[in-house]
Amino acid sequence: MSIETLVESFPMEGNVLLIGPMAAAKPLFGQMLAKRWVSSGGSLLYMLTSAPRKAVEANLRTFGFDDEELRNVCLVDYIPGSTLEQIDSRVWQAPLEDPDTLERVVTVVKSHGQGPWMVLIPSVTLLLANTPDRNRLIETLKRLFYGKSAVDLAALAVNTKMFQEENEMLIRDAERVLSFRRERDTVYLKVERGVPGWVGKEIVMPVPADILDGTKKEVAKRTSQLLRLKSEKAEGTMKSFGTGVPEIDKHLPEGIPYPSFTVVTGPGASGKPLFALYILQGWLESGGKAVYVATSTSPDFARQSVKLLGGDLTAFERAGQLGYVDFAKVEGIRDVSDNVIQVNLSRPEMLRRGLEEMATRLGTDMESALKLIPAVNLFFMFKGKREEFFDNLMDLIEQGTWLMTVNAEAFRKVADRLENRADNLIYTDMTPDNHIRARIVRAAVDFDGGEFVLPVSPDVLEAIKQEAEERRKQITSLK
Repeated sequence: MSIETLVESFPMEGNVLLIGPMAAAKPLFGQMLAKRWVSSGGSLLYMLTSAPRKAVEANLRTFGFDDEELRNVCLVDYIPGSTLEQIDSRVWQAPLEDPDTLERVVTVVKSHGQGPWMVLIPSVTLLLANTPDRNRLIETLKRLFYGKSAVDLAALAVNTKMFQEENEMLIRDAERVLSFRRERDTVYLKVERGVPGWVGKEIVMPVPADILDGTKKEVAKRTSQLLRLKSEKAEGTMKSFGTGVPEIDKHLPEGIPYPSFTVVTGPGASGKPLFALYILQGWLESGGKAVYVATSTSPDFARQSVKLLGGDLTAFERAGQLGYVDFAKVEGIRDVSDNVIQVNLSRPEMLRRGLEEMATRLGTDMESALKLIPAVNLFFMFKGKREEFFDNLMDLIEQGTWLMTVNAEAFRKVADRLENRADNLIYTDMTPDNHIRARIVRAAVDFDGGEFVLPVSPDVLEAIKQEAEERRKQITSLK
């Protein structure tokens, strides 16, 4: 018997509980069921708990979803402590740990599509973590998805290594229970209850090693992010800072949380570094220290740009709050001034060394300082080093506060991976009359996802575009 046979013979009604340790491919089975469901004309409500949107959509395509079928998938991004808000035609954000909001989500999303409906929650465990009234949340889940359900088919997954008491409450009343275990690169699935002819049988669930490894990393990072965020909110210890720009702060009323990883993404020449400079100014004005990695623009041009925006970086330099790591063809680290060093960043290992050196000069450590890397894609121009650069970045951003800008059109797969990892994701593009248009796509705090225009003139934008092109040519010459 094969996994395909099990999926084809699976009762497509009621509920199924998927149990097992973390990274045992439980959501992947749910996605296989979802493929059968949507292919038969149903709609899917997918709650983004253990993985970000783009990673989930990539997996759904791996299981055969085409563009038409994806249009029948509604996604709800789990943002603890936020409010229920529609982001676009088929994407919402919501604090799914709140039982009342969870119930509203089902009602609201179902009103935007046609049934029959399936719901998939890849990690009930993350909803339970640091949630004060877990029993009420469990009872709400059971009322919504067990018995006379609010949807036609519900697939819920739990990590059996956590919250055993709550898990037992779900297991006891579930119509079908499937257990999962993983040994190295092999996943075993066993039907514990509810599927005639399959109970007690264990089969191998073929999953490509790259999907298993990628899923494991995504789940681990997402879990870490959410647990940290929920803990900080519960303890009242979350910190944030504003930018001082009314257009931005209106859409991020709680400010930008930290420590966090912020990505400003969008097509080329869409003002991403300028948005990042607004964030940098807000950080410095709040008293923080920062290291600017000069990739697409030089330190002088960063100063000039901020002056055009009405600020003054030199004041923060004199105060010992801001230093630069300038991308240049040098050996080791070359001093330019007290707050500017030159580093050959075409060598992946030199980024950490440069950041650590400048943080020390600022009288802090690398974790405490904000690290700004505009045009991070330029690192991936060096053939043969792309994966090494990416792995280094992933290791670095695990701690502290990071801000990067990413060209969404260059090195698309790498850009996707950075965007997926971001705690805060901001999209920019250009209006027909050459102004920067922006939208908060995701944030670790409450946010307004509506579009807004930054107060930057087309002349300033054109100057930055020309400087960035010259800088790109200089860096290309270092290859």
